[in-house]
Amino acid sequence: MSRDYQFRKKALIAMSGGVDSSVAAYLMKEEGFECIGATMKLFGNEDIGISRAHSCCSLDDVEDARSVAAALHMPYYVFNFSERFGQENVLSSQKY
Repeated sequence: MSRDYQFRKKALIAMSGGVDSSVAAYLMKEEGFECIGATMKLFGNEDIGISRAHSCCSLDDVEDARSVAAALHMPYYVFNFSERFGQENVLSSQKY
């Protein structure tokens, strides 16, 4: 393994599919970071009573983030924590 590879700067970029996270990924790549894109799916908007018409973090947003990562030659991952997040946060908040 080369010394340059061992000491290369790395960054995990939280990507929403929006402009801000996409530009952040681009700027980090421009600064020489080895970047990995990631999105955490925490809930479905319909699960918390928000219509799809007024949604953020939709499947379209995930696909936008994936497209940006691909264009920047970055690996991209989606972590689906919706079941656990719903049990521990959304459902428990409905008790109050």
